[in-house]
Amino acid sequence: MIHPQTIANELMSELNALLGSAKKYGESDEITLKRFEAKARQLLKVNPVEGHNVLSTLSQLRGDLQKAVEHIDIALNLKAAAVLECNKASLLINFGKFLEAQRLFKSGATPERGEFTNRWRLGVCCGAWHILNDFCVVAKRMHLDLANVDQALIGRVVQLMDQNSIADQDLGGMLEIAGSILREERMYFVGQGPDIFVWDQDAIEKYVTITFHLPVTSRRAIELDRELGRRLFAEISDLPFAIMLHFESGLPSNERFAERSAEAR
Repeated sequence: MIHPQTIANELMSELNALLGSAKKYGESDEITLKRFEAKARQLLKVNPVEGHNVLSTLSQLRGDLQKAVEHIDIALNLKAAAVLECNKASLLINFGKFLEAQRLFKSGATPERGEFTNRWRLGVCCGAWHILNDFCVVAKRMHLDLANVDQALIGRVVQLMDQNSIADQDLGGMLEIAGSILREERMYFVGQGPDIFVWDQDAIEKYVTITFHLPVTSRRAIELDRELGRRLFAEISDLPFAIMLHFESGLPSNERFAERSAEAR
C-alpha cells in the first residue's frame, strides 16, 4: 500500500505503520483507529488541513473510499498543496482507482511543485509512464537530483509502449480492471507498488510484465490472476499484448502454501 505524507509527522508515522501491515479493508483494530481519530479531531482545531489529511488516511484503513476522498478534498479546498494532490493519488491507487490517480499524479507531482523526486513511484503504480518521462525531461532542465528516479526503466517502458501505440490511459484501463478485483476482495496490494519487468532484448518479442503482489496464498492468487485475465479479454476489445498484467502471492514463503500444509495434516 502507498503511504501518504503529512506535516503531522508523529501521528502519520504511526498510521503509516498500520497502513504498511494492513492486508484487507477494516482489519485494523477499531479501538486503535478511534484513538487516532480522537487525535485527528484535536488536530483539526489547530491545523484543519493536516487534520483532514489524517482523517483521510484513517478512512483508508477502514476501507471507506468515499470518506477518504471527502476528507482529502476538504484539505485540498483549504490548501491546494502538491503534497495533498499526491496523497489523493496514493489513496486512489490503494483503492484501485488508477485512471483518476493518473490525473492527480500529473498535477501534483510535476517537478515545478517540488514533489516529483519523492513521489515518482506513484506514476509507476498508476501506469503514468509518459507523464513520468515528461517529468524527467523537465527535472533535468531544472537540474534536479534524479539519483532516486529509475530513468532507465521509465525510458524502456515508454519506448515499448510507443512501439505498440499504448497510451497511459490504455494501461490505466487495464489497471482499473485489476483494481475492481481488489475492491471486490476488499484487499490492498502488498508493498509500495507492482513489480515491473521489461523484456526488450528480442527483436520480435517485446513486452512489459506488471505484477501486483496480494496478501493471499499462492492458490488464491492463481485464481484471482485467472479472473483478471478473463476480465481483461472480455472487457478490452483491443487488449495490448505487449502489456502483461498479473497477480501473485505477496505472503512470506512460509505462508504462501497454507492450503497445502492443511491438506497434508
